[in-house]
Amino acid sequence: MRTPGRYSCVVVALMFPLIACAACPDEAAVAAYVADFQSVRISQGFGNDLSLADAECAKAKLAQKLPLVQGPVAGYKAAFTNPVVPCGSPAR
Repeated sequence: MRTPGRYSCVVVALMFPLIACAACPDEAAVAAYVADFQSVRISQGFGNDLSLADAECAKAKLAQKLPLVQGPVAGYKAAFTNPVVPCGSPAR
């Protein structure tokens, strides 16, 4: 008589490579993303299976790399306080 529990280890062992395990993107993935961003190409991104911790890690790595190609961070407020940038009505 065969029991399902007997083969469960075999099933788990065979399916283990198919289980997606996301991790913080490595330096090569971040460099590819930055290169795509700089060249205005559609990026492959980091995948759809990132955990929140992995996404935060990717964001931190991008925050270090993007200013090297885009210049220093100015902040969102710069656009709203700059008289050259119109925000609905002409600046006077």
